[in-house]
Amino acid sequence: MAGWIAAIGGLALVSMLASMIVVELSSGEARAINLAGSLRMQSYVIQAAAAQHGNERLQEALDEFEERFANPDLHDILPHGADAPSRQAYQAVGDNWSQHFRPSILRLHPQRDTPESRESLEQLTHEQVVLINQLVALIEEGLEAKLQFLRWVQGISLVLLVVVAGCAVIQLKRRVLLPLGALLEAARKVRRGDFSGRVEPRTPDELGQLGEAFNMMVADLSLSYGQLEQRVAEKTAELARSNQSLDLLYRTTRTLAELVTDPRALQRVLEDVAQVFESPCIALGLQDGHGLSWLSSAPPQAFPPELLQPPAQHFHDPLECQPLLAHPGWSRVCAPVFDGQHNHGWLMVLLPQGQHLAPWQIPLLQSVGHHVGTALAQRERTRQEHRLALLDERAVIARALHDSGRPTPEPAGPYASTGSGAGGCRRTTRRAQCRLSPTPGTTHHFSATHGWARAQGCPG
Repeated sequence: MAGWIAAIGGLALVSMLASMIVVELSSGEARAINLAGSLRMQSYVIQAAAAQHGNERLQEALDEFEERFANPDLHDILPHGADAPSRQAYQAVGDNWSQHFRPSILRLHPQRDTPESRESLEQLTHEQVVLINQLVALIEEGLEAKLQFLRWVQGISLVLLVVVAGCAVIQLKRRVLLPLGALLEAARKVRRGDFSGRVEPRTPDELGQLGEAFNMMVADLSLSYGQLEQRVAEKTAELARSNQSLDLLYRTTRTLAELVTDPRALQRVLEDVAQVFESPCIALGLQDGHGLSWLSSAPPQAFPPELLQPPAQHFHDPLECQPLLAHPGWSRVCAPVFDGQHNHGWLMVLLPQGQHLAPWQIPLLQSVGHHVGTALAQRERTRQEHRLALLDERAVIARALHDSGRPTPEPAGPYASTGSGAGGCRRTTRRAQCRLSPTPGTTHHFSATHGWARAQGCPG
């Protein structure tokens, strides 16, 4: 592109220099034409002076002609070669002036009054003017040739300028405008979030370097944007898992709050856990004084019943996903149902072969097991407090009847087996307190009851 601009500048400079040179030469030739034309006029002045009286005016006219003829503005503008037509014409005018016109004028001046002298003067003047006209014509031809040369130079320069300017415009469009348009279109794609647009590689000029830098920038932006989107997706998924976990724990806590009045609360908890864990079955094994009982979120036909087996050891942390040798198509993850002091059983996730729990699901399973264990311990404490309240109430009634001397009525209904009369009430109360007296490791709610039971003679 710089070459085309240099070519346009060079053509313009050549045209300007040619114009300046031709104008300078033309101005010199114009002065020469004026001087040659004045020689013609001076010839007529000499003729008029020769026809009048007085030698002084004639001599002044002759000296003026010679001064103008010898002027450097006239003879220096003529070609220096002797064979040049304008130089030969100038020499002919000088020869005729020195050999014929001037001597004849001086010779005929005394005879100016005769008709023959006037006719001779006119003839001499005409011959001199003809030679001067030839000189002027030749100088004008030289000037016209220079002007014609200038016209050709200007015309050729104009044509070349048009051609070069057209080529420069085409090159400007192909090498500048089109790449800039492609770069602008790629920038619009990037602004819309599309990082797939790239600029085609070009020659290593300024625009090529700009396109390469743009491609590198877009690649870096695409990488950074992809990493940012990945981090946002990870954070969004993590936040969704946290919300899901919090929602499960909230529903579990709210459901387990109804455990005292609604035994089906555990079943709803298992169903919620199965929905979050996307497991075909969540099982809950509870052990008490009567043995081991199981609850599951799925019907029995959804999995082999033999899978509901307790772990081989007691634990407080979740067991890793372990395949079951007896059932190769299944594996399980167990978490303890632990209230902080006692282990009430196991919360078990049954998984088909190839399916595993996510890392965030194992702590969630442990939290659910802890919530269930805490709820079971609270239910047991509530039951014990209720039974103690009933026994205390019966003891107060029995003591009041004994003090009044009235016979104690035989208990009926579910308390018929507790004995008869005040003694029976006291014995029943004592046996119940002994049975409910806490063993080592029980919670602090039963410490006062344990002391009262020992005062009544209960063992241990």
